[in-house]
Amino acid sequence: MAKLTSWGDLLWQKIISGPGYFEQANALAATPDGGCIVAGSSNSFRKGDAWVIRLTSTGDLVWQKNLGGSEEDNVYAITTTDDGGYVFAGSTGSTDGDIAGKTGGGGWLFKLSGTGDLLWQKPYGYLGAGTIRGIVKTNDGSFMVTGSTESMAGELSNNHGNGDLWIARLGAALPNQPISLLAPTYNCETGAFHFNTSGGDGSPIEFRAAPGITGWTTNPDQFVDKESRTANDVKPFTLEARQNGITVTYNWDLRAHCLTQLPLKLLAPTYNCQSGAFHFNTSGGDGSPIEFRAAPGITGWTTNPDQFVDKESRTANDVKPFTLEARQNGITVTYNWDLKAACGRVRLGVPESKTELILTVLGNPVQEHLNVLIQGADDQTVQLRLSDLQGRLIENRRIERAGKDEIQRFQVNQSQSGILLLQVTTPTQRKSLKIIQK
Repeated sequence: MAKLTSWGDLLWQKIISGPGYFEQANALAATPDGGCIVAGSSNSFRKGDAWVIRLTSTGDLVWQKNLGGSEEDNVYAITTTDDGGYVFAGSTGSTDGDIAGKTGGGGWLFKLSGTGDLLWQKPYGYLGAGTIRGIVKTNDGSFMVTGSTESMAGELSNNHGNGDLWIARLGAALPNQPISLLAPTYNCETGAFHFNTSGGDGSPIEFRAAPGITGWTTNPDQFVDKESRTANDVKPFTLEARQNGITVTYNWDLRAHCLTQLPLKLLAPTYNCQSGAFHFNTSGGDGSPIEFRAAPGITGWTTNPDQFVDKESRTANDVKPFTLEARQNGITVTYNWDLKAACGRVRLGVPESKTELILTVLGNPVQEHLNVLIQGADDQTVQLRLSDLQGRLIENRRIERAGKDEIQRFQVNQSQSGILLLQVTTPTQRKSLKIIQK
């Protein structure tokens, strides 16, 4: 697979394969984020399965799905649906596995959600080979398909001998699926959200969100007030939808959703002034692959966050700050990193008096809170790990840039007593401290 500019210049190319000896891409469709869905077949799973992969705009794999049974199955065409899913057209020779409802080879349709979940599948044909080679979505939500068939019975009858051309409009024939609630579309800034469903029989749907968002309503667009969505103890909401007496629910964790939807941000890298090894650090983002770059001259775009500054670049007297970059789904963020300031005289190779890392507990034994003073870690990254003597983690904490007299406060469980262990690590030193809990 490859991506070209409008002039035919190569932007990137990608080879994706499994442990088998045959993979084939037959169809491609664009995704809303600028990436693509690619479908075909592969024998890396069974005799021959339909294989669907989703790629980002830069060719990185988001997810992959193989479907089919013990015989050969394939995909030849794709069309998008209004709910963000994809319908795939192809052929199947299987009567087991993911294939249900037929007794012979023929055409095959199935639908995946935008995240690769199988929503429905339906084979066409009876006791005869066939395939669907093309599919388009019509204005009323049905599908026009074209292909070939040798079937003599079922929905594909009146065969004229050998392989016939087959053209059909499929709508009502597609299986009705039970109504289900999906994750809502939500704006973490404004509190506006939209109920999302799949399946159902086409009749009106009522919605409710509890506690306290809305009672039963046919309006799928609702709103979470600021107090409810910003409270420290906000609990998951129960979303409900009902249609013709059938009620379905979805447990929606607003807080967890928004924590994962924070914008991608580059932080100060973790850096070893002696070896030149460094690690890109980020926060936020949407969970998809991140690419990194450091200029000038450290590395081009790569998905590997662990890189290296060569000795000449890090010891030159006129070394300038580096621009670190990270990009995810077409969004690029930067961080101006001053290596010279981070390492000071260490960078120049001049002997430097080593400042000892000093830990002081402010009040020992401790009761409800542990306050610790950290000295000797000025402007360094500091990792703190608080545990009991059995090694059970109480809290793990990271300071990106410590102050001269850095005070950190931990809350400890008053119902327990004994010895706590605090481990403090900087790029060059590590110390442990035993603390008596009263």
